[in-house]
Amino acid sequence: MSEDSQTVLYGFCFPHHGRYSSYARLLDYLPECTVVRAEQGLPAPLYRMGFKKVRSFFWMQEVRLRSLLARYPGAVLHHIYAEATVQQGWLPRRGQYVLTVHQPPERLEEERERRQPFFAAARKAPAIIILDPAQQEAYARLFGHDRIIPIAHGIDTERFAPTQGGDRRPSNAPLEVVTVGAWLRDWESWLEIFHAATAVLPDIRFTVLSRPEIVARLRDETGNHEQFCGISGISDNELLDLYRSSDVLFLPLSGATANNALLEAASCGLAVVSTDLPALRGYLEGAHGNCWFPRREPEQAVAYLREMAVARARLSAVGCSNRQRMLDAFSWPVIADQHRKVYRSVALV
Repeated sequence: MSEDSQTVLYGFCFPHHGRYSSYARLLDYLPECTVVRAEQGLPAPLYRMGFKKVRSFFWMQEVRLRSLLARYPGAVLHHIYAEATVQQGWLPRRGQYVLTVHQPPERLEEERERRQPFFAAARKAPAIIILDPAQQEAYARLFGHDRIIPIAHGIDTERFAPTQGGDRRPSNAPLEVVTVGAWLRDWESWLEIFHAATAVLPDIRFTVLSRPEIVARLRDETGNHEQFCGISGISDNELLDLYRSSDVLFLPLSGATANNALLEAASCGLAVVSTDLPALRGYLEGAHGNCWFPRREPEQAVAYLREMAVARARLSAVGCSNRQRMLDAFSWPVIADQHRKVYRSVALV
């Protein structure tokens, strides 16, 4: 770290995130900052076991971070996954730090007891970055102050892009519906809509990319249905191919602040069928023709899928609108510039 480096980014990439996914991509778009990775030095097999297995290692890394910053007292520290990496509640001496919060406020409230060091840091933070403007008041109540700054989650629009040269698949091909991820997914709603849709649409196929135990559960509860495909553990290139060969992202959720799958699929030009959550609607504001259904009410989602199965031109138009929304508002260079403004404001405090 040089004398000119005035911002330290401290974070990590979740083991299940690919090279081009996740909020950790922000680190690649702020080259002037010093990056300290919490998982550095952790054996890969142990890291792949999941965050809960390595929390004590992160605690030790925070000691290392403290030692580094002691030599540069003027630096601004940014915890990019604050609820995960603030283990001790240690704060820079001059109080120049930024926290980005990813969990919905109601979930953090439920975990307040075991996250006391994080809450202690959050109460005094000069700036807390959140990913959903609609939840700004809820976070302000949670942390007891209004130093809450909404900055959206970014997306690598160059990586996640539609296939060049027009439509992905023939118009008479089955409607390909994809679900990606595991965190806060509402699998009960997924099953309801799957059963309702496959009962009336023989030319629809649902693919789920998730953890092996979730795929096994869905395979069992769908009766190993011929219109269901479950996969796990694919490569970055295979993930991109999966999006590009799909028509619709199907994303039932129990909560959200932002969502990688939503951003990736929209950037690849897919239409979106998702639970009606303000956090997600904001990311596709101005992009018309997606479907937002009330939780555990499958009728609206099924009607949309039936319509899109025969209205491929409209489906393509929705995908183009989603793609343009990602390009206009959420490419990482745009998001990185917004973070720089926050760092400058905190440095002046």
